[in-house]
Amino acid sequence: MSSRYFWFGVCFMAFFLVGCVQASYGPLLPVFRGLGVPVGVLCGLAGLHALGAMTGIVLAGRLLVALAPRKVLLMSCLPLLLGMLLLGGTLVPAMMSLGAFLTGLGFGGFDVGLQLVSLRFLGERPGSSMNVLLAGFGVGAFAAPLGVSFVGSQPLLIYGMLVGLLLVLSALFVRLADEGPEQARGQPRPWWRLPSGSLPFLALFFCYNLLEYGVATWSGLYLASELGISRAAGVMALFWGSFLASRLVFPVLARLFGPVRVILGLAVLAGGLLSGMAVLPFHGVFFVMLGFLLGPVFPSGIAWISQHFGSDAGRVVPAALLLSNLAGFVVAPVATILIALAGDERLVFMNIAFALANLLMVWWVSRILGAAARQRGSSVS
Repeated sequence: MSSRYFWFGVCFMAFFLVGCVQASYGPLLPVFRGLGVPVGVLCGLAGLHALGAMTGIVLAGRLLVALAPRKVLLMSCLPLLLGMLLLGGTLVPAMMSLGAFLTGLGFGGFDVGLQLVSLRFLGERPGSSMNVLLAGFGVGAFAAPLGVSFVGSQPLLIYGMLVGLLLVLSALFVRLADEGPEQARGQPRPWWRLPSGSLPFLALFFCYNLLEYGVATWSGLYLASELGISRAAGVMALFWGSFLASRLVFPVLARLFGPVRVILGLAVLAGGLLSGMAVLPFHGVFFVMLGFLLGPVFPSGIAWISQHFGSDAGRVVPAALLLSNLAGFVVAPVATILIALAGDERLVFMNIAFALANLLMVWWVSRILGAAARQRGSSVS
């Protein structure tokens, strides 16, 4: 087996780990509540993870000026490991909160380093290869809630398996210093000096991630109250499976109808589906369908930034990723207040509001892309 294929497989498993960590909060929040953790602490865990991830992304960007991505990735493994051990090994609120922040801190740096390391092994078809690696994220996001559905009220077992995988990956990436190709680095451009016209695209990422965090992280609480912890975790696994499937199907739909029209249609359907869930008896299939409607938005947003900004896209994407994590931080207090005032079942109304904001942003960006396409067409003619 060639070295490139071996390291490609290692990167796939690393993306699998990222997916597991990202999707673990949704099914584990009701588990922690069942073990006696106060609701206020639960609501803080996801927010602290997002805050830690924002910090990790910023620190990784600074470290990449002087260090290779592999070293940034390895440095991020320590807080990620400690955070998961604290989350899985204690029910003390202060320790769990620290664990959530450390997990997010390591998660942000690990993800940034992994994205850059993986670019070295994409081969002659980088677009297709990157889609395969991102499928690893989807498989991990499916596996984490599925694991919760089997082990029930044993978060230490879930996090213990993730820590084991992280240790194996860390040992492998240490070897990459000798076996991998030489890493070329240059002085990064200051991404905080954003090009004009960035606001609608950044607003799209922020509003979409409000919706994704609201659905994927917080729905577990009211699903568990209706279905029980194990069945709710199983439904969330199917949500992520549907989420992954939609990313695989999207290229076909985009060729048939155009990517902008497809994303706009999916945003409309997502808002309608959530509105229906607010007034109709819950059916698991609704939640699974929602995953299919949300899946293609994030990668399409990255592609639109690349298409619209060209060489300046490298300054817009980091800001978009930061806002994506800021959305997770913002959702936490909103969900906390709503649960305290009206109960878990009212979280669906929060998600309806986020879905409407997402629809508005998709429409705004679609108008901008359409105007740019018409301008290019007129200049060519």
